[in-house]
Amino acid sequence: MVIALSLLLLVACSLGFLFFSKQIVIWYNKSLAEITAKEEALSTEYKELKKRKNSLKSEIQNIEQKIFLLKNDWIEAPEETPTLKKNTKSSGEDVSHWLLSSGRITMEQHQKAQKLTGKVAQDFVETCIVLDFLDEKTIKEARRIMRTGQLPPREIKAPK
Repeated sequence: MVIALSLLLLVACSLGFLFFSKQIVIWYNKSLAEITAKEEALSTEYKELKKRKNSLKSEIQNIEQKIFLLKNDWIEAPEETPTLKKNTKSSGEDVSHWLLSSGRITMEQHQKAQKLTGKVAQDFVETCIVLDFLDEKTIKEARRIMRTGQLPPREIKAPK
């Protein structure tokens, strides 16, 4: 009889252990599913916010370029082809402003090239070439402008 009671007690403890371990597994799986769902929601929200951030950066860049053009009175195209004024600006400055106002380089590229002019290369155009900001056609146009001192008609590209 003592053996039967011991055996009964052992079976009851085993069943209790199985019940509690099953409850722990159920709780674990439920918690894991909740965490996975939250992670997916946060991941989706993060991707949307990252897209919005990139969109806002692009918008800021376009607005800065518009401000720069307005500040320098370059929004309206002149009636005639301008020539470089030898006593007001250097040809490098005019070429740098032409590259920016015609949309061939961005405001960020313009600022970076201005900082590095003299350190990386002799002039603004050479600095842009070293930094790989210009294509072959633009390089030829910029060198012609610097050589002749005559800017082409203004081609203001409206930011998108």
